[in-house]
Amino acid sequence: FFFKQKTAYEMQRGLVGSEMCIRDRVSTQSTWDTILVFAFVGRIVAQKGVNLICEAAEHLINKYNGKIQIIVGGPANRRDPYAASCAVSMEYLAGKYPKSFWAAPNDFFLDGSIVNLGADFGMMPSAFEPGGIVQHEFFVGGTPVIAFKTGGLKDSVFEFQWDTNEGNGFLLDAHNRGAFIYAVERAYGTYLDKQKYKILRENSFKSTMDGAKVTREWCKEFYRSVSYTHLTLPTIPLVQISVVAGSAKK
Repeated sequence: FFFKQKTAYEMQRGLVGSEMCIRDRVSTQSTWDTILVFAFVGRIVAQKGVNLICEAAEHLINKYNGKIQIIVGGPANRRDPYAASCAVSMEYLAGKYPKSFWAAPNDFFLDGSIVNLGADFGMMPSAFEPGGIVQHEFFVGGTPVIAFKTGGLKDSVFEFQWDTNEGNGFLLDAHNRGAFIYAVERAYGTYLDKQKYKILRENSFKSTMDGAKVTREWCKEFYRSVSYTHLTLPTIPLVQISVVAGSAKK
């Protein structure tokens, strides 16, 4: 697997890893722009909807003649029937399509930050997600997200509109294989238009939620939970936290 060199926009913004790329030994720079990387980072559990990725992967790989690469980064607990089923599917796909599908369900995934930066699209087909932080880990790398329209995902991931150039990803209207495939197809089509894709990445970066805002909201919740609702929050400025592809820096 390999990740393409980051765009000039991201390099100007000084994002960590802007020139980082991972390539296999037979790839060349001329192929970087022709193969799209779709990535998932998270636990292999029913909530995360990894089964949709497994169910759609073979169809998509064949549809695009191997011009996509799918990465599923996360461990699977084989004592859980759902995770075990996904692990078997991922091992089958990785064995049959070693240049197009990668997963290591027996290992803890340690390269999340690299994937956040290097992928062309992040995948979050969660069946439910109260808030979600992984989408912002992708966004801060300028990486648009494919997500199911649920919970906090529908509040932060918005369908890209070609007529207005608004939006930072693509949404599944239903939690099934067909809707997931359709979302990937829309993402693929947008990538082929370099100007539209550049705008999409810029939108994604701009939509990252600042860590300072999250911190302040948690402070409010802590005050509320201990019944100190009659108190006001201190006016001392919070230390601003900038989340950079899964890591925090003060």
